[in-house]
Amino acid sequence: MSKVPFLNRLGPSYSLLVIDAQPIFSAANSTSLIRSIRSEILTAKQAKAPIVFVEFALKHIAPQVGQTHQTLLDAAAGSDFSIVAKKSQSGATEVNQHYRRYFAKLPPLRVCGVNTEMCVLDTVEGLKKLGWENITIASSACNSDANHQFGLNLLKKIPGVYLA
Repeated sequence: MSKVPFLNRLGPSYSLLVIDAQPIFSAANSTSLIRSIRSEILTAKQAKAPIVFVEFALKHIAPQVGQTHQTLLDAAAGSDFSIVAKKSQSGATEVNQHYRRYFAKLPPLRVCGVNTEMCVLDTVEGLKKLGWENITIASSACNSDANHQFGLNLLKKIPGVYLA
């Protein structure tokens, strides 16, 4: 991880947001999902795009939640990455504060992670309400225990959100 995450700059061509890829969530343990997220990380790393891992972190309520899959953190090693803890289903507030602290201009986001119809959807909806304009969902790098396709269908209805 960078010692000083994200120098204050005009902004990269995009940033990768990885939501809740923590082993406690069974949807995050799919081999194909981990492979897809890892591919997204390696692509972002090659593009020198910042990577932000969003982790559900209520240590006082659920200490077993833990961090992002180590395989994914290892893939990001040597890149400009950081970890943002969220305290609810949506990480929009915490993510927005994090980016605004380090960027003069908000970068387009490429989003992947787990529980598509809950955490991914709520975070993306929240970011749109906070003024984010260009968000792409890496569909093959998202997963859910419940209803992945339902989540994707809801996401594609949001103006300024694109499925890839």
